[in-house]
Amino acid sequence: MKRDFRRVIGFVAGLLVASTMSGTGFAQTRLASIEGRVTDESNAPIPGVTVTVTSPALQVAQMVKVTGPDGSYRIPELPIGPYRLTFELAGFRTFVRDGVALTAGFVARVDADLKVGTLEESVTVSGQSPVVDAVSTRGGATISADVIQTIPNSRNYQDILNMTPGVTVGAPPQMGEVGFRALTGGIKTYGTSGQTQTQIEGLQMSESAFPDFATAEQVDIRTFGNTADVAQPGAVTDVIVKSGSNVFHGRLHEQYMNSSMQTTNLDDALRAQGLRTGDGIRSYQDLAGDLGGRIIRDRLWFYGAFRDIRNERTLSGYSAAPGPDNAYGTADDLPGYPPATQSNYTIKVSNQLTPANRLIGFWQRNWVDETQAQASRFIPYEATREVQWEPIQYKFEWQGTPSNRIFYNATYGRTSERIFYIPTSPDTRSRYDVRTLIATGAYASPTTGGRDDIYGSQSKRHTINANVSAYPGEFLGGSHELKFGFRAWLENRRSQFDDRTSGNYRLIYDAGRPLQFQTWDFPVVARDGMNEFSGFVMDQWRVGSRLTLNLGLRWETVRGYAPEQSKQPSTFGGPATFAAEDIVSWNAVAPRAAVAWDLGGNGKTVVKATYGWYNFRISAAGFVSVFNKVRPQATSYRWVDRDGNNDYTPGEVDLSLTGTDFVTTTGGNTNIANLDLKQPYTNEVTASFEREVGREASVRLLYVFKKTSDDWEAVNPLRPFGAYNIPIQRRDPGPDGSVATAADNGPAVTFYDYDAAFRGATFVAAKYQTRVNDDHFNTFEVTFTKRRSDRWSVITSFNLTKNHRWIDAIAESPNDLFFPLDETLEWAYKLAGSYTLPARIEASALYDIFNGDRGQRTYIFGATDPDGGTPLRSFNTVTLRLEPFGDREGPARHNLNFRIARPFEIGRGQRVRLELDALNALNTNVAWGRGVPGISFASGPTFGYATQIVAPRIFRLGVTYSF
Repeated sequence: MKRDFRRVIGFVAGLLVASTMSGTGFAQTRLASIEGRVTDESNAPIPGVTVTVTSPALQVAQMVKVTGPDGSYRIPELPIGPYRLTFELAGFRTFVRDGVALTAGFVARVDADLKVGTLEESVTVSGQSPVVDAVSTRGGATISADVIQTIPNSRNYQDILNMTPGVTVGAPPQMGEVGFRALTGGIKTYGTSGQTQTQIEGLQMSESAFPDFATAEQVDIRTFGNTADVAQPGAVTDVIVKSGSNVFHGRLHEQYMNSSMQTTNLDDALRAQGLRTGDGIRSYQDLAGDLGGRIIRDRLWFYGAFRDIRNERTLSGYSAAPGPDNAYGTADDLPGYPPATQSNYTIKVSNQLTPANRLIGFWQRNWVDETQAQASRFIPYEATREVQWEPIQYKFEWQGTPSNRIFYNATYGRTSERIFYIPTSPDTRSRYDVRTLIATGAYASPTTGGRDDIYGSQSKRHTINANVSAYPGEFLGGSHELKFGFRAWLENRRSQFDDRTSGNYRLIYDAGRPLQFQTWDFPVVARDGMNEFSGFVMDQWRVGSRLTLNLGLRWETVRGYAPEQSKQPSTFGGPATFAAEDIVSWNAVAPRAAVAWDLGGNGKTVVKATYGWYNFRISAAGFVSVFNKVRPQATSYRWVDRDGNNDYTPGEVDLSLTGTDFVTTTGGNTNIANLDLKQPYTNEVTASFEREVGREASVRLLYVFKKTSDDWEAVNPLRPFGAYNIPIQRRDPGPDGSVATAADNGPAVTFYDYDAAFRGATFVAAKYQTRVNDDHFNTFEVTFTKRRSDRWSVITSFNLTKNHRWIDAIAESPNDLFFPLDETLEWAYKLAGSYTLPARIEASALYDIFNGDRGQRTYIFGATDPDGGTPLRSFNTVTLRLEPFGDREGPARHNLNFRIARPFEIGRGQRVRLELDALNALNTNVAWGRGVPGISFASGPTFGYATQIVAPRIFRLGVTYSF
């Protein structure tokens, strides 16, 4: 044991030196392994068998291993793709295993049973690729290029996640969506929200990038049981881009649809809500192509691709103009048709410098131009803005195998993005009505709290990833695969907020009556950044032939900061200079442990259990920038239109921050960084049973428990709970928002205004505080998977999640104690499958069913009481939750996409494939929100109205030429 310990220490020290000298990186999650055992007819192990591996995915001609004394062999760090294994030994027949499919991170067990004979005699077995991984313990799904091509989808992020067990997306099916409307919001992974990550070629992308899934060889989505090389508790999606090969291959693909190919799904109930148009397509085209091949055979390969998407849509209730009555939300509104364009360009070059060293270069540029962005039923054309967005990512990667026992990988990558925001109506007054929810005039977010009107931002991120994998052999009672990794992430941002020609203010109404006057202190230029460093060590410890322990430990440090900066004087703000400031500083560790037990010893039935600690990762845009004091500051005041001109006139509002008209202020220097804030984390425990149930088929039973601790919530530390000491009693007006219709009125409710001594900007701030209450989620899931064989394939799953989620975990006032908890039961069913009919006709479908959109009824109580009771003095309005979360739920959300396709061979390896898709084949019209409920649950004239519905059935034509 002592000798083993010294051996381990020496080996680790040598690896650390090698890692430092090589500048190594994280990419082997995109690689796979093959292992197994060779025996004779009596089941005795055979040492010395030559195992030869060939594949079009390899840039070298072949790889060769020799079985050890126990007849075992292992071939690690293989690129994904199809493989052929040949087992040879004098005195035995040659055994060939063909069609072994390797997916990202998969450890395929391929055993061989050699029979006595000559080498010239051979036995070939094909089409029996392993489907159960008896070694790896992380879970998720791998979506192959064949599935992406076969299943009727739009090759976007949401459709990929909709094929993945355990992941739900809070957005409706994206049929023909382009641009920011195609962003996927409200992603949950076994109950927990957010904390997702998208990578392309192992390089973390911009948070809202649009990867070109048409370029993917495989998409690997890891959802539970992740090892120490993964930071976050949510879904991690890695797009593995196609490579060139010794054989030239290419593709040209076009999809098209327009309004003449579309039905309508508006019914009388929706028309009664005032909807005259729904979500639909006016025109859509998606042109994509790629080309890959060799520059130098077995040495230098290339791959390039492009994609161009253009569309024009209708949106539920969206208006281009108010019509003759000059009022929005009425029958004579003129419908609007927002257009958008998106383009992607991809280049990948692979250079096999030597048999042991490989260099990979990758570059991708995305471009989005979306006019009328944020358009919706309550945001008409004049209140929209154009968004132009350009993410670019590139990397240089070096893979090396200096010996049979060491593999290293080094990556330098850079991601950047430029965003420009152009208001549609910069010269018109910005207005918003809290009762009708309708915004007009220059763009602003439809909330009374306001939002930054960003005119441009730029982010740059440099990453260095490093890892070393080592195979030191037998010690401590088993074989080991050790991995050491490191990542550096350096990010800086610049955001520019220009003067608005409409006056840097917004007018807010309550059912047409003047309510508030909101100002911004533009112009502003804000700079901030974030640096992250992390490392990990992992050991895949094989104890005997059946038991595998996957052990790991992460170390992470993060620092977010704002440099010294100044604000210029403006109409509603004075000059100011702020010193450099650290905004967040964390150091943390994250242990991982897992076990896999191969019950039969043949890799067909496996029981697994995992434990993981996952620290939350923050973003510079979503966290650090929030506490940058140079960011714009919005201030709200009570407003009375004294001269009746329906506009602000100087003198109508006391702009003093301590005056009687002051309501609140947000952003800018009111946001206080909290260096004592704890880093949130998730504990995850899983247990699973996986069983091969037929050729290329498996079933998995899974239980997942997740608990999120030390999460944060923004609070006002300057106004204590005891300051809310003025009881106000009002009648609950019921869903219609009117106390005059007593039939639906609820009981009287008591809420609280705050003491006048705490009025004014002196008592307004926002600071993140650590929550005491934890969220936890229990999920049960069953998944059946069959790879394509015998003319059909399928992946289908059903899961049930019990939530215990705090909506409002820190009560700042008694008003926050109204129904602050979500204890609902969520469920989801998914099916993606294909079948080849006679005459080579392919039928395929993507079907998803989720519980209905849920929420809780709220009401905005105004300053005056319709019954003449005590008015609000400090608050201008108070919004209360009046029912438990989940009491309001829409119908179950479901969508079926169906495809009929026929491939044609046209000679010399050339093919043409024709497709006809029916998207939303069942023509449902269910309300389906985008990260928030698709139904308005605010008491008032629009209560229960659908804010967004599924697009109607539409047929899509597709044609692909490939060679």
